[in-house]
Amino acid sequence: MHGIVGLIIENNLYKYQVYQESTRPKRYTLCNVELADNFPSGRSRPIDQLQIYLQKLIDQKLLQMSSNTTPSVKVAAKEWFSYLKGVVAKNTLYQYSLSVEYYLKSTKPHTLANVSIKHLSDFRKFLKNGKNLKAYTIRKHQRHLATFFKYCLDQHGSPDLKIKKDPLPKKKIRGYSKEQLASIEKLMLSRYSGSIWLLHLRIHMLLSQTGIRGGELLNLKLEQIDLANKKIWIQDTETWSPKKGVEGWVPISDKLLEFITNDKRDSSERWYIDKGDGRHGYALVNGMTHALARYQKRLGITGIKPLHGYRAYVAKTLYAQHGIIEAQRILRHSDPMMTWKYIDDTDFNLHSVVQLL
Repeated sequence: MHGIVGLIIENNLYKYQVYQESTRPKRYTLCNVELADNFPSGRSRPIDQLQIYLQKLIDQKLLQMSSNTTPSVKVAAKEWFSYLKGVVAKNTLYQYSLSVEYYLKSTKPHTLANVSIKHLSDFRKFLKNGKNLKAYTIRKHQRHLATFFKYCLDQHGSPDLKIKKDPLPKKKIRGYSKEQLASIEKLMLSRYSGSIWLLHLRIHMLLSQTGIRGGELLNLKLEQIDLANKKIWIQDTETWSPKKGVEGWVPISDKLLEFITNDKRDSSERWYIDKGDGRHGYALVNGMTHALARYQKRLGITGIKPLHGYRAYVAKTLYAQHGIIEAQRILRHSDPMMTWKYIDDTDFNLHSVVQLL
């Protein structure tokens, strides 16, 4: 027989005692009294919430004491990846596995029950100092790790640690100008021939005329292009789902309609970005990014991420003519403030705007 004798306060610390039959109780420290009695804001916790808070700490301690019954983080990760196969896209699975790989490299081997704040701190230091990653990338890996630990909490009852994500710098996403896109298109038309050139031109035309996301483009089937109604349907495939699982459609411009109509496709092709035999033109979105980046480099265009560059160009162009709501609807953002990140307001002449008054 064993259990918790009760909570006590000793040296300004909350402690609890666990006993086993015929042995003296063992005393374990929970936390500082002031830390438990008050919220981080300084406001006092009501007694019922204090009990919940202390019980949560006790449960975590008991879980750590039984760490020999929980798998190691490495074993749990393999189990998670096995579960994700066929559920998420290959690129998403790769990104998740990379984040967990970085976590394992930053810490010594341990079980799920022994995951601590220090492990998360070491993980962050490894990303920032060891890998020299930027704030956006660090936050992405922290988000992926939080998803992994949420799975571990559900499956193995591991500690429910809240991963504090790094704050993101507030900055605009740089986009191409109309002249830069014209120079990219001209370079594609003048220097390349064959299937690779055509693949790149297809990517360029669709991105510059719709601003769709890289994953949406990579997983776009030819059957989802509705020329009669001038719409591109963003839908689930066998191995991929749109962002946040939301399906939708994108309008087709006259320029894109003319290009797709004149673009002769083989009967064996399935994808808009196709190798010509029904296989994906690229295995990962990164492949498209690197291909487009090479055109940027040849033209001396710097400081722009290719896929974001196209999306920001569409946002900025639509905003200049119609406003933020139309731009948001085309890009299919859930919040206009997300669209605003793609728009550089310094590009607009406010003196011409006030003439409307």
